[in-house]
Amino acid sequence: LVGRLRALEIDRYYGNVADAPRDAQGRPDFDRPDAIKLDRAARDIRALLAGERVELPSYDMASGLSNPNSGEYMQLDGDDVLIVDSIFASHPLLKAAAEGRQALDVYMDAPAVVRLARRLARDKGARGKPVGDNLKGWARILENEAAYIKPLRNGADAVINLVTREELANLPAAYERLLAEEKDPAVRGLMGEMIRASLKADGEGS
Repeated sequence: LVGRLRALEIDRYYGNVADAPRDAQGRPDFDRPDAIKLDRAARDIRALLAGERVELPSYDMASGLSNPNSGEYMQLDGDDVLIVDSIFASHPLLKAAAEGRQALDVYMDAPAVVRLARRLARDKGARGKPVGDNLKGWARILENEAAYIKPLRNGADAVINLVTREELANLPAAYERLLAEEKDPAVRGLMGEMIRASLKADGEGS
């Protein structure tokens, strides 16, 4: 597959933040399938698999604005393999777009308690997002995963474990580092609460 893989990032298909679904507190909720223009993504997948040239949309996370015409185009060569890159790649609308084609539905899995540690470290270091802000949205993410993402696992052709024994062994130390960097008792308390919520979600999913 070297040189043949082409990725279509479904994050491009988010709608404007003003039009996003809202959570119980009225905040934009981007972890639900209706936050993404899946119908447009499905049309583009069908077109790409048929050999057509497609103009891709774009989404700017800083401004929360969607652009349906980005000026970026994509077209597959005859032997290219299309990767649909999204937590919602297994959504029925997107899977239906590949009907009649050779396709492999892969669900990439990792425990919530591992993903939370990864997310906090990544967003603080690479995106400058405060740990406290990140933690405030985690409970909602767990709820949306239970409702919209975990059920997709049942229809997957393959499930890939994305966690190594080494990462699991080092997880307590990773959380200790995160806690040591946070001086606000409220943030430290919320981190403990979200770790417990993640462990509970992992137990319910096993």
